[in-house]
Amino acid sequence: MRQPVITLGSGLWILPWQFYKTSKRRKRQRSLRRYALHSRYALQSRHTGTDAEKMQHSYAERVGALAEHDQADRVLFQSLAVTVLQTLERVRWHERQVEAAGISLAQREKLARMIASLEATTSALQGLLSVQGAKMRDVSAGGDRTKKGETLWWFALVEALQVLEISIEQIASIVSNQPKGSPARTLAGVAAQLLHTHYNKLLEEAEQWMG
Repeated sequence: MRQPVITLGSGLWILPWQFYKTSKRRKRQRSLRRYALHSRYALQSRHTGTDAEKMQHSYAERVGALAEHDQADRVLFQSLAVTVLQTLERVRWHERQVEAAGISLAQREKLARMIASLEATTSALQGLLSVQGAKMRDVSAGGDRTKKGETLWWFALVEALQVLEISIEQIASIVSNQPKGSPARTLAGVAAQLLHTHYNKLLEEAEQWMG
């Protein structure tokens, strides 16, 4: 099978897997791990089996629990909640493209579980929004992401990985800028962990395919 390629700005053609093997990616990954450790929760990648599944289902619960915090109605927290919500919705859209283009039933089922986790977490985030937060979301709402035509699985996967990398960096920077113990830091930390988990899972798919 002929493998798809990516064209870099210099005009150099490389395999997608080589793109993710660059030193830039390794440096970025080290930075992401460092930022993720600012969260009060350990990274999902450190857990396997039953523990990993429990953590996967607890993201929404941890987000929902923040509704009881006395700072949950403040503008700063509401603004962050809207940012995280829109980020997760963007990632969910791209993961749906990967699911739709899945080559095997196992791939589609794996993506379905990942998407379900995102949907549960976004639902919990919506529950955190106050009237003011809902208005902020309406004002900053993005455009329609409807994509016409079919997308090859590999290209959908690469796009999803790229979106996840950008999203993790954005959320991770928020984590490091929030006071320790604040609900804003906790929310950003949970989001960073969730995104990092999904990134690792999609990267595993790429490794299996290339293997």
